[in-house]
Amino acid sequence: MNNSSLTLRSLASLLPPSAEGGCARQHTKGAWPLWYRSLCSTYPTGAGGSPAAPRLNGALAVPLLLALLGCSKAPDTSIPAEPINRPPPAASQAQGGRTAFVNVSVIPMDSETVLENHTVIVSDGRIVSVLPTADTDVSQVTTVIDGAGKYLAPGLADMHAHPMTQYDLDLFLANGITFIRSMWGEPPLLEMRDAINRGELRGPRIYTSGRIVDGPPALHYGTDEVVDADSARAVLTDQLQDGYDWIKIYSNLNLEAFDAIASQAKSSKVHFAGHIPASVPAAHAMRAGMQTFEHLTGVATATTRDGVDVPARWAPEFATLAARIATGEVTMDQLFDSEKMTDLANVAAETGIWVVPTLVVLRSIGLSPAQMQAESTTQAYRHMSYPVKEFWKLIPMMSAAASPEVSAGTARYFEHEISQVGAFHQAGAGILAGTDAPNPFVYTGFSLVTELELFVEAGMTSFESVQTATTNVAAFLGESGETAVVRAGARADLVLLEANPLESVTAYRSIEGVMVAGQWLDRATLDGLLEGAVESAQIDATMFEGQQGWPTEQGEQIMLQAAYRRYQKNQTAGAERISTVQTANGGVAHLSHSRQDDGQEHTARLAGGAELSLSGSAADWLAIGSKISDLADGETRRLSGTMQTPDGLDTVEITVTRHPSIVITGHFYWSGCNPHDVLIFGPSTAITAEICWGGGFFSGWPIRIEVEQDKVKTTYRRFL
Repeated sequence: MNNSSLTLRSLASLLPPSAEGGCARQHTKGAWPLWYRSLCSTYPTGAGGSPAAPRLNGALAVPLLLALLGCSKAPDTSIPAEPINRPPPAASQAQGGRTAFVNVSVIPMDSETVLENHTVIVSDGRIVSVLPTADTDVSQVTTVIDGAGKYLAPGLADMHAHPMTQYDLDLFLANGITFIRSMWGEPPLLEMRDAINRGELRGPRIYTSGRIVDGPPALHYGTDEVVDADSARAVLTDQLQDGYDWIKIYSNLNLEAFDAIASQAKSSKVHFAGHIPASVPAAHAMRAGMQTFEHLTGVATATTRDGVDVPARWAPEFATLAARIATGEVTMDQLFDSEKMTDLANVAAETGIWVVPTLVVLRSIGLSPAQMQAESTTQAYRHMSYPVKEFWKLIPMMSAAASPEVSAGTARYFEHEISQVGAFHQAGAGILAGTDAPNPFVYTGFSLVTELELFVEAGMTSFESVQTATTNVAAFLGESGETAVVRAGARADLVLLEANPLESVTAYRSIEGVMVAGQWLDRATLDGLLEGAVESAQIDATMFEGQQGWPTEQGEQIMLQAAYRRYQKNQTAGAERISTVQTANGGVAHLSHSRQDDGQEHTARLAGGAELSLSGSAADWLAIGSKISDLADGETRRLSGTMQTPDGLDTVEITVTRHPSIVITGHFYWSGCNPHDVLIFGPSTAITAEICWGGGFFSGWPIRIEVEQDKVKTTYRRFL
């Protein structure tokens, strides 16, 4: 057995037991997602219903991150934390008055031209004038920015984004992105959107959907699952009433529910967009009024030759196909019909649907382990959050089972996807730029220019490529002439560049400063935002640096872990991390490693099994979680066990009651969890707790922990 098989065995052993067993387990509000099933070429069940060791589909390890990227509680204002709306350095901001960019070359983007030696005046978040410098009076201007030798262009838009934190917003701004379309929204994101609109929070303008709307089995825990027209219409109504801007649909939606959403979205005059569901023909989705479709979903199915079956990217069979492509046994011409591609592209152009290819995320699926290792040395990688990077580190290990042929074949398949984008462009279909960061090695903010470069590779000019992140976005939003252009009356979302983006889209990597809604952020300020993200990641990464480490035994490997900062009485009280490992005899052990603010360290090791043996550490919640993952909402379960206390070993009774699931802030997608009331009583033990155990892949793992013992309340804020 190779190392990758051992790796996946270790991951599988950490999942909770299930009556259905292994990858096939389902939940009321979501299932073991297809990305997990795609890692398994078979779905065996081991002793006691726990997963046996599936065989790794190494080429498909990257989609693991679609649900692995972890969850953390939204900031609790009762606990000290860096405020999300901390202002940038004041010296760089033009607050109030008028700002003028003088002697600058203007890239208006409403035409393919350069207006040389112009002056652009901004006031109250709007462009007041764009005139030759010789014809412009700047005597009433408060702030003058010298644009000599530079280019002033519209800010960019990322039309497939997953913002979560202030650092995400900062990374977008530092890369010239002044508008984002969020692909999964929850109440905290609505608050973020509204605070930005009120000028209380620094960030790009946000246009957000609500939760993903999917059919059974839902691919992500915490999505809104619908089964028919009535439930689909109800979800759409609820999301619009809650204040979301548009509706996102997903891959397992059935045709009846899809058509109901299409009809109601049209009557409600709201966008619906997302994945073309597997049950809906691509041409039908386009003609039904879908506004955008993502990741080229539905295109492969619609354009394969008659009698040919091409598995989806996340299907277990794809690795076999990729290897055959690499060896020349199968060619792309044998798989795909170019006339069908032309016909589909023409339908897209006729119906006005916009294509959001997210080529950068499709490319990442084909990276070899060596290429992934090279990615980890880039400047962009430094700026990703610690939890994201920790999960990304799993991917090269998981992909190690992929042969060079599989990697090469996947890369060749990606070249065909680039040609599909070219076909849509040639047919006149609208294309929008989006990244889907932070999927593996897709960098928040940084990867958008890479997407534009890939569009050039697909046959666009630099001007056409920049349009996909500027004027095309304005047209999609019904804001043509009002946003994403440099003209009088337009919103002042601007980027000052060192080079001409009409000559090369890479000019957007050489940013002198960014203006968002009239607020000027110079290069020093942008560098401060970038370093803030790096410093935040470094603080998390070094939380346990130099410590004694995990209480592992020989041969055990830490694969998944959760780390928390502890707070008592609104003050920090150290940190703790927990993990579950597979033991040499095939069992499991739950581990804890904690440190106090004074530097003292403690470790605990709990043997998994039928008997609960607790230690008073956070690892207890892993042990208990493994016993209650099948509880239904409102159900109570009583357990018994022992707990180590300062007075010795205590026999305890444990009562756990589950409440309906909630969705909380994560580092990538929003993620569901179920609050549980927990009581632990013994002769010298009295503990009350509210534990939010995760759903889907994270079943049995505590996402949020609040414990009260001896009248002292301890809150655990998860940062990994």
